[in-house]
Amino acid sequence: MKLLPKFLRRRWGSVLLVVAVVACLLAFYGRTWLAAPTNYLARSAIAQRRPEKAIAWIHWSEVIAGPTIESEFLLARANRKLGRWEAVHEHLLRVRELGGSETTLQREDWLAKAQSGQMFEVERRRNQLLLDPQGDSEEICEAYAQGYLLNRQFQEAIQLLESWSADYPGNPQPHYLMGMTYAERSNLPLAIPSLQRAIELDPGYFQARLALANAWLDSRKVNEALAEFQKCREVGNDPEVDVGLARSHLALGAFEETQRGLEAGIARFPRNFKLQLEMGRLLMNDDPRSALAHVEIATSIAPRNSEARYVLGQIFRRLGRKEEGQGHLEYAQLANAERARMQKLMDSAITDPSNVELRYQIGVIQLKYGTEMEGIQWLNSVLSYDQEHQLANAELAAYYESRSSESATFAELASRHRNAATKESD
Repeated sequence: MKLLPKFLRRRWGSVLLVVAVVACLLAFYGRTWLAAPTNYLARSAIAQRRPEKAIAWIHWSEVIAGPTIESEFLLARANRKLGRWEAVHEHLLRVRELGGSETTLQREDWLAKAQSGQMFEVERRRNQLLLDPQGDSEEICEAYAQGYLLNRQFQEAIQLLESWSADYPGNPQPHYLMGMTYAERSNLPLAIPSLQRAIELDPGYFQARLALANAWLDSRKVNEALAEFQKCREVGNDPEVDVGLARSHLALGAFEETQRGLEAGIARFPRNFKLQLEMGRLLMNDDPRSALAHVEIATSIAPRNSEARYVLGQIFRRLGRKEEGQGHLEYAQLANAERARMQKLMDSAITDPSNVELRYQIGVIQLKYGTEMEGIQWLNSVLSYDQEHQLANAELAAYYESRSSESATFAELASRHRNAATKESD
């Protein structure tokens, strides 16, 4: 060492000191402290509504330090934000295996159940969580608000969201969810200001901009809708933006622009139901053969969609294939009649939200003629009021039994609902 100049000896000594400190830290703490920065970035990404980015940061955390209680907990929370319930369950189990707090595990499990609409199991826990939020006040409000929305408990959702926005005025999320609540109830005059407020607080909030654009379009404010969809294009790439732009251009009579936009969207998202249906509808009069190809793709994606089936029946008629089209037209007629009945039931459910029979009938119609997701949500909403409702449990059991081979969660739900449906006859 004496052969080195004095300034190099000083630098070499500093390097050795740093190496010694790092070695001591690794010996005492292991590698977990090295993952602190990536875990911090993951938490920040979750707070900024970017769960996919959070998962990427946690991946690096686990490369550095291996699975830890914190990294697995953050993975559970990020996957909860994405609605990946099987992954949430798996990561919470790993937290337990690593020695995580049972209280923390229980609280996160309650939030997952609330967010997924299983309110009949955890609604009574809401006040308990909010009285002792442990730094998670906004997580609790968001999970329960989303659960209320899934269960069509609109008044409860609005009350919670108003309280949340008053306590945290700088957070755009309660305003966004408020806007979605009002939009779900077709109250666009209240939905639009809420969505605008969310965007004022966060100009880069893509989902809020997209919801506002659709609200403008539903209000027949086409120019406002078009301008907002164009802003959405600047913020993010999503097939819903292509659909919105196409519908806006079509409403303004810009047919060539509509077709170019749909072609570009289909090139990016070839299996998107709405893009394929819009293109089929656009072409059905002038080029029914091309239209048929697009609508057949749409119906392969959503075979129960009455709108797509009606368009398909009309195209077959234009091609002189009336017998092939008749079944689709008859299905569409029956589905539309049932959906019209469902709309009346939904109007009644808004004024009489605790009427479980209304909710049950809506769920059955949605499951048969609407979307599976909304059907399941309405049937779960029945159980929020009457956990032992046999018919709702039977419908849910049949649905999950048909999909029980897909995941352990579906199999567990099938068993739970079947037991509840047959409880009295045991």
